Amino acid sequence: MSNREFSVAKNYVVNSVNNLISYLENMSTLPMRTDQKNLFYEYTSELERIKTTVINSAGDCLTDEDVKSLEQIGNTLANDIIDNYFHSPTIQGRLSLLWKLSLNIIKTADFSDIILWREKQQNQKQVTSINALSKLESVKNTTSIITDAILNENQRDVLSLSGVLVCIILRTEASEYEINNIVELAKKYTSIDIESEDLISIDTKVRKGKDKWKSDIRAMRDAISHAKFEIKSIDNSIEVHFNNQEKGYDFTKEMTKRDLLVFYQDFDRMTVIQSKLLSLALLITFIKKDLKI
Repeated sequence: MSNREFSVAKNYVVNSVNNLISYLENMSTLPMRTDQKNLFYEYTSELERIKTTVINSAGDCLTDEDVKSLEQIGNTLANDIIDNYFHSPTIQGRLSLLWKLSLNIIKTADFSDIILWREKQQNQKQVTSINALSKLESVKNTTSIITDAILNENQRDVLSLSGVLVCIILRTEASEYEINNIVELAKKYTSIDIESEDLISIDTKVRKGKDKWKSDIRAMRDAISHAKFEIKSIDNSIEVHFNNQEKGYDFTKEMTKRDLLVFYQDFDRMTVIQSKLLSLALLITFIKKDLKI
């Protein structure tokens, strides 16, 4: 391992652990069972220990037990997050499947294939998964400004609904990109048969044409971007009606403002946890490749 490889691994581990610590600290402020809160505190302390070990090291410094600790954090995020955290009953299973895929890929894939899994067009540099996950975080921060303003606005106005629709377009692209890549790796290195729409749908996937499927969030995103929706005032409230019959879709859905906000909240929370699981998987990969004793 070169000095540069060690430096990249060390910097990523420290930055990624800091990000996870901040996330767990924020999550621990939410209402939850005492045992869950204590577990989040325990994980935060364990991550602080791992970070300190890496910062003070000039070479291999972490063990299999450290890797197991990180895997356990992933297990909790994927399988045992806060009670009633999601409105849709299908999301926890999708997160569990994503984490299962990630762990299987780590066990069977070439480490460098995980860290550098895609190339852009000729004459352009490779894009690392580090940069891709950073982009996902950046999009999340941008849309949070919009949704926070909407959630703090009591009036049921068209502007609020429009803001959510814009956020769906922005978030869908970044989120699907990461899921598509993990699915490609899964097909290459594991025997698990899975498609992206099975991981990123909020409620259920949507048929497009005779033999294709899309996630419900992608179907909604396509309807928004192609203006296949109407915002209506019904009984002193605002609703959005989706109706996309183009390019193989038969997508119709009517949602109140509350329906849309609940749907988007599930999408937001799911994609954030997905990004943390992918970050944990990359973190474990770096440790196994460059930092494990």
